[in-house]
Amino acid sequence: MTKEVDDLLRENLKLNGHSHNRKFFRELMGVKKSRGNELYNKWFRTVEPEGIPATVEIKTNEKYSYNTENDTYIVNIKCLAKPFVINGSTHRAICRAYSDLGSSVSSEEICRKYGISPEVFSSYKGIFKLTKNSLPLSDEVIEQNSVADSAADMIEQKKFQIYQEFEKESWKETQAAAQKWRHLEARTLDPIRQFLLNWNPPKYEPYEPKIVDTKEGFTFINVLSDVHAGLYSNEKTLFRGEGHSTEKTVAAIKSYSEKIVDDISRFNIPLDHIITVMSGDIINSCNPYGQTTKGTQLRNDKLDEELFEIIFNSMVDFISTTSRMANSMTLYSTGGNHAGILDNILAFALSIYFKDQKNIKFVINTSFAGVFVERNTLFVYSHGAHNSYKAKAPKGLKLENYIQSLIIAKQNEFKNVKSRVCLMADLHNFSMKEHNDFYYILTPSIIGGKDHYADALNLNSHPAQVALLLDDHGIKSIFNYYL
Repeated sequence: MTKEVDDLLRENLKLNGHSHNRKFFRELMGVKKSRGNELYNKWFRTVEPEGIPATVEIKTNEKYSYNTENDTYIVNIKCLAKPFVINGSTHRAICRAYSDLGSSVSSEEICRKYGISPEVFSSYKGIFKLTKNSLPLSDEVIEQNSVADSAADMIEQKKFQIYQEFEKESWKETQAAAQKWRHLEARTLDPIRQFLLNWNPPKYEPYEPKIVDTKEGFTFINVLSDVHAGLYSNEKTLFRGEGHSTEKTVAAIKSYSEKIVDDISRFNIPLDHIITVMSGDIINSCNPYGQTTKGTQLRNDKLDEELFEIIFNSMVDFISTTSRMANSMTLYSTGGNHAGILDNILAFALSIYFKDQKNIKFVINTSFAGVFVERNTLFVYSHGAHNSYKAKAPKGLKLENYIQSLIIAKQNEFKNVKSRVCLMADLHNFSMKEHNDFYYILTPSIIGGKDHYADALNLNSHPAQVALLLDDHGIKSIFNYYL
């Protein structure tokens, strides 16, 4: 007998009893039953002193044996030269996985997971009578357990399977939401992208700009701040009894543009250039749930694509109306702390719409503050509150130092600056103050104090917007538009 045969016999003896080992011995040695048993008994006497038990509790049939002591199956598979050995926990896992009452995993997946060849698993299924209709329990478990215990075991398996499926679907939703947000930040226009792809805007007909002598003309700067399109408040629940809606927002924007045109015409102001500063929070909410970028729940009457289309059309009308009053127009945009990047997506969509109007230019700012120079005046503009971080423009002396720092950081980029102006929003009220080196203008809101938050704090600013008339020396005049 070779050492290899001896080792196989010793290993097999640890797993099975005599009856199975005699059969294994005969197959291994290629001898008949009587001669094989004789040789096996002779060999066994040589290994018994080594402490290998002469008897092991075993359950066997013609096709496989199960060793209860070490929870191991020895399976006789015809396509294999030697018996197939598999531990009990793996066998029970395969029973659970393959059954439709368990995980209903395919044969291919089981072969990949447990490293079994398809040919072996095909025979394995036949030996253990594994079908999709089988119970997800091994025969030994069914034999050992009571009916109630087996039923309870199946219920627990089903619960765990449901939990796993829930976790998997929950993770899919989390990943999908994260992917949508990444697309949004990458300016691929989600969740508004689908609306823009399917939207057929009315045909735009470019107009001939008004010709004004640039030596005599002025620049008119109008600010659109804290419009909060989509915001809703019910007058019945407000102390001051005056609610707000998207419909009222659109009407206010229309009134704002008409009043600008009326003033320019009435005062016969020659305008070389018009500037519109969209200083954030044009849209009230950034997502389908009516929340801010930080997750604060808001009250809205319009959301998503419906809201985007409404405010888009309102802004198209505003730009078309006001831009005709001057030689050219520039629109500067920055995000707010409610809708964040969605404010800039709105500006981006508007720039596409007006792309053939050569005298209209769009500048979209993606940082906390933007800067531009017009007629020797340097402007710093910001919403005043960040959309992602708990960061706001400071107050008092800290505000003065903060703005001076912003101006100093950019002043070297611009020459011949005679005056400096800082435009801030977010606080929903108007104020103007001259500091040592600049004017600080806090711009108001279209909604004023008509929202629940302002009402709860008893803040009752007037719904308004503000505009500036600029010449080569600085601010010539300020226009307050009460809406």
